[in-house]
Amino acid sequence: MASWTSIALITLVGIPSFRPQEKPPAAVASSRAERLAAIQKEWDDARKAFSKAYGEATPAQREKLAYPDGKTLMPRVWDLVHEDSRDATALDALTWIVQMNPSRPELADALTAIEMDHLKSPKLGEICDRFEAARAHRRRESRSQREGASPVRPGFTPSRIREHGEGDRARPRGRLEGH
Repeated sequence: MASWTSIALITLVGIPSFRPQEKPPAAVASSRAERLAAIQKEWDDARKAFSKAYGEATPAQREKLAYPDGKTLMPRVWDLVHEDSRDATALDALTWIVQMNPSRPELADALTAIEMDHLKSPKLGEICDRFEAARAHRRRESRSQREGASPVRPGFTPSRIREHGEGDRARPRGRLEGH
């Protein structure tokens, strides 16, 4: 009788439907990271498609084109964060949210989540450096647009060209100037 019970238990454990179907934590995190990568790829593909369409369009068609709205992807990224706000995937998702120029409340929520759950992350310094570099780049672009700088040669504003002459753009300066 005991042998029949043993055989029945061994058989039941061997049947897949009776085994617990839990994924290991690493597999779940990988799945979340893959979903974040898929969202980011979707965004990059949309931007590339827009750039291609814009490049091939006539001026009249360009006016009708709309740049892809990254804010439509935000709910899916927030879902990833809410699944586990303390892991590396959540930090990557929060970083992406901040980089996407969200609304003020979303920006505040993302920065608060980073502060609460990732303040001791070794990646935080690198992320802050990226944010600062992006901020500095936007400031330079904004200043160049205000001053009317050349999009081809940054730093060459109309006033600088008038001051130094058109030919100065091509002529090198420095030690070779006297030769």
